[in-house]
Amino acid sequence: MLKKASFILLLATTPVLALAAVNQVDINTASKQELLKDLTNITPKQADAILQYRKKHGAFVSLHDLTFAKGIGRDFILPNYDKMTVGKVSAADRK
Repeated sequence: MLKKASFILLLATTPVLALAAVNQVDINTASKQELLKDLTNITPKQADAILQYRKKHGAFVSLHDLTFAKGIGRDFILPNYDKMTVGKVSAADRK
């Protein structure tokens, strides 16, 4: 639990300018092929987990929500954090 709290704190305190990237992948609209091509060290199984979670639960509201997809954790999120976005969504976009 302490690791998860530390991870959430890290995400919340990361400077906005450090997160800016030219070609971010919108995890709410990206295809499996786009996820595999544009993200670092993502496996086909992880890409499938993102798509399945998105289909079942709706849009990811934050990048932290990725941790709810099976097999997706901080070891995947942190190296890819500046490469990803959730686009323009709100909690209402969730199922």
